[in-house]
Amino acid sequence: MATPARPHRRGMRSPLVRALVSPATRKRRDDVSGRPAIAGDLADGLRVGTAVLLLTFQAVMIVHARFDDARYFSWAPHDAQNEYVIEARSEGRSLSDEEVGARYRIPARGVDPRAIAHVIGLVEQYETSRGAGGDIEVVVRWRTNGGAERTWRHPDR
Repeated sequence: MATPARPHRRGMRSPLVRALVSPATRKRRDDVSGRPAIAGDLADGLRVGTAVLLLTFQAVMIVHARFDDARYFSWAPHDAQNEYVIEARSEGRSLSDEEVGARYRIPARGVDPRAIAHVIGLVEQYETSRGAGGDIEVVVRWRTNGGAERTWRHPDR
């Protein structure tokens, strides 16, 4: 029994490609690949469009990082040294450094190379989820690159 002949590759085009390629374009062939010229133009356009989209996204995120405290999308997110101290009081009693470290899973005193929003975010996340409803006051004091001391409090009072 003879095997049936396989259809020519050009006959296997998808309906989408056939709809996009006009009869005049079908006659014009790319010298190297034998594909219709429009297929190469479409692929080039997709490559250029993808590159433009990626570069635009990066530019937008760089501008966003300049105005965002967390700086997660910045080109240099570790450009500041933040010396911080976390102090917490629960029911009138000050928590020890070990208790604070166990509660927030970061040292009560330390230096963080990221933006201070990282440390504040960890404390705030814990207090608004697991620690919610508890009678606790938290104060985070920090200096960025040896500058003036700043303070953040939870809850805001």
